Amino acid sequence: MKKNILLLIMLICTTAFAQTNEETEEAPKWKMTVDVQYVTQHYWRGLGEGPLFGEAPSFEPSIMFRHKHWNIGVGSGSSFDGVYKAVVPWVSFSPVENLWIGI
Repeated sequence: MKKNILLLIMLICTTAFAQTNEETEEAPKWKMTVDVQYVTQHYWRGLGEGPLFGEAPSFEPSIMFRHKHWNIGVGSGSSFDGVYKAVVPWVSFSPVENLWIGI
């Protein structure tokens, strides 16, 4: 969990302080999106009670890269009581607008 938070902070700092010369560089082909959520309790498909998810709050950071029809990313989560831990990578493709097929 601490490594995930440190990695996230490093990514944010790197992108926040990056300087570009707009006159000579082209627009990036891949767009990066970073998201961090703080939730009071993790819920998976509406389920949140029981020994699988814990009863403590959790941080759930994710990073996503998007280019044309492709979406690649990874999300993670960990509750403060250590009961719930997960890392979820994904890849998805959009052949037409508003339709995503992914694993």
